[in-house]
Amino acid sequence: MARRLWARESAGLKLGVQLTDSADRPVDITGWTLACSFARQRGVNLLTLGMAASAAAQGFWPIAPAEGRYQVTILPASLQAIPDETGDFTMFGDVIATLPGGARLWIEDWELQVTEGPTA
Repeated sequence: MARRLWARESAGLKLGVQLTDSADRPVDITGWTLACSFARQRGVNLLTLGMAASAAAQGFWPIAPAEGRYQVTILPASLQAIPDETGDFTMFGDVIATLPGGARLWIEDWELQVTEGPTA
């Protein structure tokens, strides 16, 4: 089942996440690189997230890696730049981790619903 996320175009998204295993224990993500590309269903990639340069920048930011905690940030300008005339659209993406040594691991599906919000 996909993790459902909601964001307003004018506010963006900032979310803290903790990665846990099947027994609900934190997974140490130290040294991992996270990425996610979002597309509409059967569409081309519209938004790609990688590791953020800082906690305020767009992308994935490790909060407490040994505890599996990270933050994901999507800036309002990135959501506003996605072509849409409806003011309400959904995108889908897979969060993928690259582990030290290069192995890739699927983490989870994300479903991101974006709605138009006040811009002033």
